[in-house]
Amino acid sequence: GAGPVQVSSQPNFTPDSVLSFEIGEKAKFNDRRITVNADVYYIKWNNIQQVLSLTCGYPYNTNAGNAKSYGPELEVSAMVATGLTLDLSGTYNTAVINEPSANAIAAGITPGTRVLSVPRYTVVAGVNYQTAITDTLNGLLNVSSSLVGPVRDQAAYPQILPQYNLIDARAGVSSGPWAAYVFGTNLTNKMAELTINNTVFAWQTYAITRVSTNQPRTIGVDFQYKF
Repeated sequence: GAGPVQVSSQPNFTPDSVLSFEIGEKAKFNDRRITVNADVYYIKWNNIQQVLSLTCGYPYNTNAGNAKSYGPELEVSAMVATGLTLDLSGTYNTAVINEPSANAIAAGITPGTRVLSVPRYTVVAGVNYQTAITDTLNGLLNVSSSLVGPVRDQAAYPQILPQYNLIDARAGVSSGPWAAYVFGTNLTNKMAELTINNTVFAWQTYAITRVSTNQPRTIGVDFQYKF
């Protein structure tokens, strides 16, 4: 294998800076039963800090040049019946390094390379239902679905992690200061690849990519009391 690499000083990087522009609207319709919030944004990111790989496969942090991020965002909430609300939000993000530094170019970064760990898109949909069971007892049901698009991540070499969708639910009752719920997270038991930038576990090699994943399906009971 390769021998040890000697360095004369610790790797270092300078601070980054962000300049952000955003324009949007907030509106309510149908006697305030429907809410629509939307915007578009543009972010200029100078001296962005990214993870790059040495020729031996070990990653390090450095300034990777200048980047830009832009896209639309949308939030919609609609009360479709008494106590029943549908929520939908999403964004599409174009986040790329447009002016790579010399270090980044040497590591294979070209103009248009995606910024690390930024999903290409995210979409969250939810159903919320609340109703009075008795004069003092309220019922609640919530189901949400969260879609996270593909991301570019870095280990010994950069890879694209696939999109994933997680579904959570909560149902229960409340009365005055107390509440009791049954909840479930990741109900489909989806194994999502969250990151491969996990050098705390072991030295990175080209032959092995270690993936950090999410929590498996979890079912539980939640009791709350407000003093």
